[in-house]
Amino acid sequence: MRRYIAAVLVSLTALAAPAGVNAAGTPPPALVSAAEAGAPDALFDMGEFYFRDPATKDLEKARDWYLKAANAGHPKGQAIAGYFLVNGVGGPADLAGGVAWYQKAVELGQHMAEYNLGLMYERGRGVPKDFMRAVELYKAAAKDPRYNLPQYRIGRIHAAGVLGKPDLNAAADWYGQAATRGHAGARYELARILEAGARSAQELKIARDMYARAAEAGVDAAKEGMARIDTTLMLTTPTPDAAKDAAKAETAAKAEAAAKARAAAKTEAPQPTAKTLNVGFPYEGGVVEYKGRFLIGSSYPEADNDEFFKWMKWAIDRTEELPEELRAYPRLIKEIRYNPPSKQRARNDAYTNIVGVYTVGRNDRFPAPIIIYQDVKWGAPIYFAYSLAGNGLRAHNHKRRLDIGARLGRHARGTEKLPPTKLQALTKEHRQLVAALKKTDQESMEIYECRAMKFEYELMKAWEEDPRRKDARARELSNWGCWDR
Repeated sequence: MRRYIAAVLVSLTALAAPAGVNAAGTPPPALVSAAEAGAPDALFDMGEFYFRDPATKDLEKARDWYLKAANAGHPKGQAIAGYFLVNGVGGPADLAGGVAWYQKAVELGQHMAEYNLGLMYERGRGVPKDFMRAVELYKAAAKDPRYNLPQYRIGRIHAAGVLGKPDLNAAADWYGQAATRGHAGARYELARILEAGARSAQELKIARDMYARAAEAGVDAAKEGMARIDTTLMLTTPTPDAAKDAAKAETAAKAEAAAKARAAAKTEAPQPTAKTLNVGFPYEGGVVEYKGRFLIGSSYPEADNDEFFKWMKWAIDRTEELPEELRAYPRLIKEIRYNPPSKQRARNDAYTNIVGVYTVGRNDRFPAPIIIYQDVKWGAPIYFAYSLAGNGLRAHNHKRRLDIGARLGRHARGTEKLPPTKLQALTKEHRQLVAALKKTDQESMEIYECRAMKFEYELMKAWEEDPRRKDARARELSNWGCWDR
């Protein structure tokens, strides 16, 4: 989520260029004169001129003028001077000096400084880590109707449980306030809480609507949430043709039994069917086995299953070319289903552009399938390979969670004795995996999001991805703080 935080942080510091800047790209003489005379507003506007005007941008001069404005008692000047010093903009970083200017601006009720100082307390930068003080400052900053990031940060603190224990009700309330003010990340986090707590199809639909609002605001991960809920509803909601489906399943079972009998007589392996693959809804588009995976075509008449089989085989081949440590994950994927856009679908929204989703059903069995939602005719082939590999990492996390749960169960029953240190480590890892799956702990979710991003970065290097895209992902990993996780 740090990518969305960074975007909103820019909005908190982006102020309008000062009035009176002339077309030649130099400050007007009257402004210069007033600044030289020590007028606080003029000193601040000079800093703005050298910071905001692309024609004369000079961060060193901007820093100098902001510091002069700060010394003259200008609240915004103090807030931005603090930002420049803390982040080393226009000169060397001075954490203590930046915090001091934040504190002076906070005493004057400057909301930007309240938010920035709250960040310092939340992260323990230049001041002792103090989440309660951070929340106090965020609440003060949230009074500014232009801001939505303070509410989002409070929601994260409550969701992470750093004040005692996770409080998802409070988190949802603050996320809701931020979402109302247009914060895309808050919409996504609120949707995750709603999805995790849903007890009915109607509540799942409410969560889906919030995911849709986040997706509209540019949160790509929200499309996956939409797809996940649609899959859950599709697998669990009875259809008007349920009786027909049951009859088809019975017929398929009889056909399967007959095929097995014939195969046994001929010592040939039976052709896999939807029933043997544990598909929860009928697929009549054909089943192809390729390098240990089952590719299941769509039953929609307009679906091009031949293209699906072709590109999934291509993606599998690409993952098999990876180094051993990278191809171990995609090999965990045993089943890929095709469910593209269709006139027969109840919904064809943004989630239909999702390449593939690893779907852990309510039975929680491993392995779970990947469902390809995007029409393969419109998708770049390499992204199907990325999807297979990335979802393989999710399959690994799924399997790991089940394996650890089984070991902990055996320990509890006394059939496997775990040493205390091992028991503690496995218990912690299992708790994190469950929290990441159920979206009940922000820190756990970020740990596994970072692992997925680092894995994708390794894939980019192995597949010699466009250096610009690879560098962008490296910067994103840095912004998220993933290299240390």
